[in-house]
Amino acid sequence: MTRRWDMLVHGVYLVTTATGEERAGLTAAFAAQLSPDALIVALGAQSYTAELIRDSGVLAITVLGEDQLELATAWGTQSSRHGDKFAGLPLRTIETGCPVITSGLLALDCRVESVLDESLTRGKLFVCRIVAGERFREGAPLVFHQDDYLSF
Repeated sequence: MTRRWDMLVHGVYLVTTATGEERAGLTAAFAAQLSPDALIVALGAQSYTAELIRDSGVLAITVLGEDQLELATAWGTQSSRHGDKFAGLPLRTIETGCPVITSGLLALDCRVESVLDESLTRGKLFVCRIVAGERFREGAPLVFHQDDYLSF
């Protein structure tokens, strides 16, 4: 019998950051709220977005709705190093200066409290304090399970 350890279901998020004139973002499916005012986000160590988050000390998470599969896919397949992913999207900032996408369900604006270099996953774990949040609309979230996007 083959055991499958990938049974967890994850929300799908756009993680964004900004420092000076630079901004970056990517699709992430590995974030978890640790308490009412804290969360953890896992990103690839080599991502441009992770570099800018380390430089700026801030990030924002936009929770995507089940109707935003195309946006999730686009943000997950292109690096912010090679183009402006934000072009044409409805944007604003809440508190930290990170852009959030207002067509999502809600956004959480965060300050990074610590960064863990994770050798097991070759990634970075950002432990963050939620400093502000805003709900933009009601709806069911887009989720990720076993290498595919799902909706309820």
